[in-house]
Amino acid sequence: MTISPAADPSVVLKAPALRERSVGYRILAEAMRNTGFRVGLGILLLIVLASAIYPEVTSLSATKISVREKFLPPILFGEKWSFLHPLGTDQLGRDMLLRCLIGLRYSFFIGVTTVVLMFCVGCALGLVAGYKGGGVHFDTAGERIVIGPIDPTAANNAMTLAAWINWEGRNHSISQQGIIGKRLGWSTTGATIKWFWQTNPAGDFLFRADYDGGGTSFGWGNALLVPYANEWVHVAVTWDNGAGVQYINGEQVSTGSATLRESANATPVTIGCVDSSNDETFVGTIDEVRTVSYTHLTLPTIYSV
Repeated sequence: MTISPAADPSVVLKAPALRERSVGYRILAEAMRNTGFRVGLGILLLIVLASAIYPEVTSLSATKISVREKFLPPILFGEKWSFLHPLGTDQLGRDMLLRCLIGLRYSFFIGVTTVVLMFCVGCALGLVAGYKGGGVHFDTAGERIVIGPIDPTAANNAMTLAAWINWEGRNHSISQQGIIGKRLGWSTTGATIKWFWQTNPAGDFLFRADYDGGGTSFGWGNALLVPYANEWVHVAVTWDNGAGVQYINGEQVSTGSATLRESANATPVTIGCVDSSNDETFVGTIDEVRTVSYTHLTLPTIYSV
C-alpha cells in the first residue's frame, strides 16, 4: 500500500541525509563541471600514460645517432616528415617524441619526490613543534615584539584580539603587564594611545584606551586571571563602536566601553608590552596572537580565534 503525504498529513517524508563532503572533494567536483578543466585533465593523463608506456614498447632509441635522419620535421610539416618520428628528429637524428617523453619521466620523478620530501620534513617539524609547544616568554621589563602600525579597526570600526597566555605575574614588581597594545608613550592628550590590553600583579583583566588625564577603560579590580595563574588559558576581547567584551576560554567574563582615538592610527602595535617604548612587559608566555577586523563571532568561534 502506498500512502500519499497529501492524503495523510501525519506522514512526514524525510530527505535522505547528505553525506558530508570534504573541501577537496567539493573543489574537485566543481572543477569537473568545467569543460576546459576536463579537456586539460584528459590531455595530461594521455601524456603521462604515453611517457610511461611508449618508451618501453617502441623500437627506437633515445640516444642512437642517425645523421641521415637529422632535422626531420614533425608530421605534416615540411617534405621529409615520417610517421616513425611524429615530432621529428634533432641535429643528431634522435627521435624528439621519445626524448621528450623520457625527459617528462625525470621531471615527474623529481617533482613528486621533492613534494613528498617537503611534506615529510614539514610534518616532522610540525610534530616536533607541536609536541614541544612553546611561545614567546617575557619576564624582563622592556621586552616586547613590535609588529608595526597595523590597525584592525580601520575596516569596520571593530576588532577582535585573541591569544593563548600563561600568566606568571601575580604580585610581580612590573605594575602594568601588557598582552598587546597600540600605544606610544603616556601623554596628557592621548594622541598616540589607541588601545592596550593588559593585566597587572592583582590579575585584573583590562582593556584600556585611557591616558594621563582622561580616556576610558574597563576591568579594574576584577582579578579575573588569578584562578588561571601559571597555566595556559585562551583570552579574547572584542570591540565594536565603543562596546567591549572580554572572554576567557570562550566564556564572556566582562563588558565595558572604550573610546578609541583616530589620532593614534599610526602608532605601532606591540606584543608582550602595553607600549612600544616603555617597560610595562607581560610576565609569562604568550602564543598564537590573533587580530581580526570584525566581532561577529559565536562563543565557540571566539575560543578558536
